[in-house]
Amino acid sequence: MKPTKSSKSGRKVPPLARGKHQITHAQARRMRKRFLGLYGDKTGAGSPLVYGRNIFDKILADSRCKGIRFYPGLDDAGQYTLLFCGVDEKGNDVLVGTIGDEPWRCPPFCSEVNGVLQF
Repeated sequence: MKPTKSSKSGRKVPPLARGKHQITHAQARRMRKRFLGLYGDKTGAGSPLVYGRNIFDKILADSRCKGIRFYPGLDDAGQYTLLFCGVDEKGNDVLVGTIGDEPWRCPPFCSEVNGVLQF
């Protein structure tokens, strides 16, 4: 999917309405295994994080929001986390709205072993 250019700065704007953002289970398994092979639990970034639907609904309820952008970060305890916010039609962060974080971490909030993302 080819991004479009913003007229002012020359930066790329993602084609948010056309992105499918979907992969197969086999692709997901390979990607997860590759990550764990390189990093394991050394960084804490290999541990799954779970968020309730409510935070995504809240971000997406903003009429300016056409997508969600994720940023890696470290919380006050030094643990890896994801920060996320809405993205407008021009590809800019919607920062006057809600910013998400505060995940439930695995462990203890883990999925059962499923053979795709948990081994």
